[in-house]
Amino acid sequence: MSRGAGHDFLVQTPSVDWMFEVKSTLEDGCEFELTSNELRVASSASRTGRRRYRILYVPHVFSPENWCVFELPNPMDKETQAQFSVVGRGSLRLRFERR
Repeated sequence: MSRGAGHDFLVQTPSVDWMFEVKSTLEDGCEFELTSNELRVASSASRTGRRRYRILYVPHVFSPENWCVFELPNPMDKETQAQFSVVGRGSLRLRFERR
């Protein structure tokens, strides 16, 4: 994907363009940061429209025996933003709980 796209990769299907942003951590703090551009793109996507945005969260990224991938909903969508809490200042740092 091109630099500045606001997502790491795009999966296009006949009905939906899935924009995925990958966030990884060394441990498992259930936190990640979004840049202003990622926030802009996530805000422009909708939960039911053609353009949809998802976070792929990978904890323990350098420990192959422990890592896994969690697909998280769009943190900027009105329907799902309550699943996240804002942590810190500057860039937007978000926290979530696994269900």
